[in-house]
Amino acid sequence: MGAFFKAAPMMETHGLSKDRLFEGILKQTAKKFGHLGERVIEDNMRVITRGFDEVQALDLEEMGDAGHEELLPLIPTRHGRH
Repeated sequence: MGAFFKAAPMMETHGLSKDRLFEGILKQTAKKFGHLGERVIEDNMRVITRGFDEVQALDLEEMGDAGHEELLPLIPTRHGRH
């Protein structure tokens, strides 16, 4: 869930700081899981925070696979060749 909040434009769209966003997430987490105890809330917040902080954008240009067609024929054509 943290990775979603980092990738989605929610902070920019609504003018939220990371602190304000996480205040709201904590409030909703406490509302949903509060009956299970403080530890459950803390564990959920830790996972959400890690997802937010650790997600990384991928450089698709750097990941290009040009020239690997012969090595990985993933989609055969009608004639069995790619």
